[in-house]
Amino acid sequence: MTNKYNRTIKKGGKQVVVDVYDVLDAFDVKCPALQHLIKKALCVGIRGHKNEAQDLEDILDSVNRAIELFNDRNSTENEQSLEDLIADNLCKSPIDVALYNIQTGVEDD
Repeated sequence: MTNKYNRTIKKGGKQVVVDVYDVLDAFDVKCPALQHLIKKALCVGIRGHKNEAQDLEDILDSVNRAIELFNDRNSTENEQSLEDLIADNLCKSPIDVALYNIQTGVEDD
């Protein structure tokens, strides 16, 4: 089956046919907003239902969303890592325990 998104890459006398999803997989792109951005960037104006200007606007929207996801992910990871440290008894001072209890809503008996 022919796919309008397939591209032939030639290098060193060899060639391979790939599509955007092969590229995303090869580069291990996990963020959905970045995946969308890369797909748009590789096919600006050639997908048939949006013109180049609309695709470029969509790319900017994807950049902003990727930044939001990055910030959310890092904020969540920082909070979780503090909780993990306390839960793993790496921080045993009374102040750490009190802070943990305040953050998690646990009341002292």
